[in-house]
Amino acid sequence: MKIRIHPSILNADHEQMQAEFDRVLAAGVEAIHLDIMDGRFVKPVTFEIETIRRYTAMCSLPFDAHLMIVQPERHVDEYIDACCSLVNFHLEVSPDPAALIDYLHGRGVQAGVTVNPNTPVDGMLELADRVELVLFMSVYPGYGGQRFIPDVLDKVRAFKRHCVRRGLNPLIQIDGGINTETAPAAAAAGADTMVAGTFIFRSGDYAGQVRALRDSCADVTANW
Repeated sequence: MKIRIHPSILNADHEQMQAEFDRVLAAGVEAIHLDIMDGRFVKPVTFEIETIRRYTAMCSLPFDAHLMIVQPERHVDEYIDACCSLVNFHLEVSPDPAALIDYLHGRGVQAGVTVNPNTPVDGMLELADRVELVLFMSVYPGYGGQRFIPDVLDKVRAFKRHCVRRGLNPLIQIDGGINTETAPAAAAAGADTMVAGTFIFRSGDYAGQVRALRDSCADVTANW
């Protein structure tokens, strides 16, 4: 097995998105990560629905929509209709996450849940058997380029142990400060899906950066 890489396009060149999608597709990534912010739960505002529709039509990869928004239950239909394959929301803002997960499945898309670095892992453990993906933020949501918070790995380890004991296998994604130094530590803790934005899009060699991430985790993934 190898780690999955979902590049976050927040720092891509949005004037040249077809070329950007072509480059990450050629680099062999597994999906596109959309950091969707509403200016309320997280300060910046990103990715209007019309932009997402345009982007999903440009690229054949699945789109993983990370909703950093308040009241996600009121807005998920927009992202489903914009052809996102997986919709992922924060437990901090959802009054009934199980019901929202069921709704997403009923609409025919995969469901994911996310927690911020200071949120306990307990809510993730309760939902591990209901979702296709969990996301552990290793920075506080907002602007790209922040430094990795290593204490988050304790939660990843606890979640992975829980899944192994119960025979569960959701994707375990980590997002924030991912590079060739932090990715191996995240993989060793149990993360199998890396969100990398700055590391890829601020380089001149997307394929080389993707390969470097995989190679940095090779000793860990050889034992998976």
